[in-house]
Amino acid sequence: MHVKAKFQRGALEAFLREPHKYYPWIRMPDFRLNADEAASVAAFVNSRAKGVVEPDNSDAMGGEKLFREGECASCHTTKVGESLVAKRRPSPARDKLGEGCLAAKPQAAPRFHLDDRQRKALAVFLELGASSLTRETPVEVSQRQVKDLNCQACHRRDGQNSTWNQILEDEALQPEFLPSLTWAGEKLKPEWTKKLLAGEQDHRARPWLKARMPSFSARAEFIALGLSHEHGFRTDEDDAPVPDAKLAAVGEKLIEQQGGFNCVMCHDVGKRKAVAPFEAPGINLLDAARRLRHHYYPRWMIDPPHVDITTRMPKFSQDGKTTPIREVFDGDAFRQYDAVWHYIQTLK
Repeated sequence: MHVKAKFQRGALEAFLREPHKYYPWIRMPDFRLNADEAASVAAFVNSRAKGVVEPDNSDAMGGEKLFREGECASCHTTKVGESLVAKRRPSPARDKLGEGCLAAKPQAAPRFHLDDRQRKALAVFLELGASSLTRETPVEVSQRQVKDLNCQACHRRDGQNSTWNQILEDEALQPEFLPSLTWAGEKLKPEWTKKLLAGEQDHRARPWLKARMPSFSARAEFIALGLSHEHGFRTDEDDAPVPDAKLAAVGEKLIEQQGGFNCVMCHDVGKRKAVAPFEAPGINLLDAARRLRHHYYPRWMIDPPHVDITTRMPKFSQDGKTTPIREVFDGDAFRQYDAVWHYIQTLK
C-alpha cells in the first residue's frame, strides 16, 4: 500500500530482480526477472499504491535507546553485514509461565499480541519441555517450508487442487497443469531438486508453461532432502542399474521407430526436437534421465494416469503386464520399459 514511500527510485526494480540479496530466507519468490520484466511489475505495483507515509518529528536518539532496551538487536540488524546479538534466554520456570511475553499484558517484554488460546498452548508446551525443538527431522522442515512458501498456490498435492488451477477453472480459462508435489520426493533425485529450487538449472524442463518456477536458494537443500525422506529415501539412494548397450539399442528402437511407443512425437530426445507435440508436449527425455529416480520410473510407465490424473502420457499396458508390441520381449511391458530406461541414460 505504501510501496512508493518504502522504496527509493529504482529500488523496487532492484529488489524484484534479487529479493534474496540481503535476506536469503525471505519468503519473496525469485522469478529471475530481467530488467524489463522487473520494471513492468514495479510500474504496475506503483500504479496501485495508495497513501503516503508522512515524515514526523520523532526522536531518533530516543528510538535508539528503546532499540537497545528492547534488545531488538536479537532479531534485527541496522547495518548490512552486521551480525545479530544471539543472546539466549533460559526457558521460564514452570511457576512463572504466565509472566514475561506470556503475560496477558507484558510489561518489560515484547508484545506478540497473543490471545488466551495461544498463550495457553505455549505454556503447556513449555511445561512439558522444549527438548523436542532439538529433534527436528528433514521431513518436518520440508513440510513447514512448503506450507510457509505456499507451494500449493501453484502445485497440486495429495488430491487438493492448487489455487492457480482453481482460478483458471473459475475464469473458464485454459487449464495449465503444473507438476504435482504428491510424489516429488519419490520421483526426483534430491540433487536435481536442490538445483531447481536454488535456481541453478540452466534451462526449463517445461518451457511451454506460462507459469515460472521461482527459486529459494537458502531453503533449497532442506526442502529437497525433506521431500526425499517423506518417501523413505536417503539423500543418495538410487538403485539405478549401469546402462547396458544391448538393452539401450532395443530401447532406442522402441522410442524412435514406427511400431514402437513413438515417444518422439511428444518428447525432445537430447538435441532432437519432438515431431509433433501440439497439445501434449513432454519433457526432454534427457531431462527425464537426469532427474528421475529409477525406483519411480517403472511405476510411472506402467500406468501414468494412475499416478497423475492430469497427465497426457498414454497408458501402453492395459493389463499392467504386456504391451501391444509383441515382437519385443514377447510384449513384456516391464522389460520394454527397462530397455527404454537404459537408452535414455545414454543421451547427451
